[in-house]
Amino acid sequence: MKKILLISIIVVFAINYAEAQFYISGTGGYSFAANEKTLGSSTTASGVTDLEGSYGEGIEVSLRGGYHIHEKWAIELGLGYLHGSDQDVQSLNIPGASADLDARGRAYGAFLAGVYNVTDKFYVKAGILTKIGGRTEANAELALEVPAQMVNPDAPDGATVPLMADFTTDFNGKIPAGIVGAIGYKIPVTDKFNFFAEVEYMGISVTRDVSNSSDFSASLAGDAIDRATLTSILSTTDLNRLIPLYSESEVKWGENGLPSSDAPYSSIGINFGVTYSFDN
Repeated sequence: MKKILLISIIVVFAINYAEAQFYISGTGGYSFAANEKTLGSSTTASGVTDLEGSYGEGIEVSLRGGYHIHEKWAIELGLGYLHGSDQDVQSLNIPGASADLDARGRAYGAFLAGVYNVTDKFYVKAGILTKIGGRTEANAELALEVPAQMVNPDAPDGATVPLMADFTTDFNGKIPAGIVGAIGYKIPVTDKFNFFAEVEYMGISVTRDVSNSSDFSASLAGDAIDRATLTSILSTTDLNRLIPLYSESEVKWGENGLPSSDAPYSSIGINFGVTYSFDN
């Protein structure tokens, strides 16, 4: 009985393997923001407004490999890279002070999905998605007018001097989980090649974990200052919330009162690609 069962399993596997096809695909496209969340705020003399967006917006490329387990069904594994577009995170524009902080995604992802061929040309896909590497990169530019007495105690009251600062901060997140889905249309070229176009949805957020600052420069009245001096000055202003972003050492978010928020990476994209099928 056991031999019969074993032989039956082998026969079924052999039939499935004989009918199956392996394939590889390469894609490129552009993704638009979806499920936007508040990234920061814009402050002007007239008030404060929220800045919303998703770091998933930008150029995406991927390499995929699939296995047809049936004429209608396939399992697909994909690896991709996102070169995200700039997102406004903080903006300040009031008399005597301006600040601009923008950020972008530079992320590597992977997905595992099931593909169902509705017809010879139309297909749908659904599966799970994660980010396996990369970062959210933030660039900041500050321009403030601070009391001149910080530089010269004998300066008259009301006199100011310029404070300038630029820095870059890289945020790394915890490994997330999300969903991916697509609807596509295939255009056969030969028995082995076909072109395709698809609309793809990715729903995912990345929880902030650690960050590191680099490319720091700052000056007060034209003279270079270090991070400690900038920290001391900003701690007396409404921009003290920016202090953790340029810390020289690694900053652990979610500890010591620093919020560990979720960075949105959801998107709806249009992809174009080519598939090559291997015949067994």
